[in-house]
Amino acid sequence: MTTSRPRRAALERASTPLLHRLARLPRWIVAALMAVLVVTGLAVTGPLGAACLVVLAVFLGWLLALSWPVIGAAARTLRLGVVLLLLAAAVWQLTA
Repeated sequence: MTTSRPRRAALERASTPLLHRLARLPRWIVAALMAVLVVTGLAVTGPLGAACLVVLAVFLGWLLALSWPVIGAAARTLRLGVVLLLLAAAVWQLTA
């Protein structure tokens, strides 16, 4: 057994309560919150904008980590690209 299996199981166990809470929310709330974070992150320069983008990148990265075993290589690449793009935009906001 590799060391990643216990880590993966721990991530899944720790994520279960939050995933259950997210599943109970109307889908539009999560989408609207992500839209607000993107718009705020890109519109507001400095630490506040960067923080919004980092929060969104962490959230999407967490979802990517959870879905990694069941999605294909193309989907992994695209989702990882979005996370990296958000992080690059956060760095840009800090230096702008």
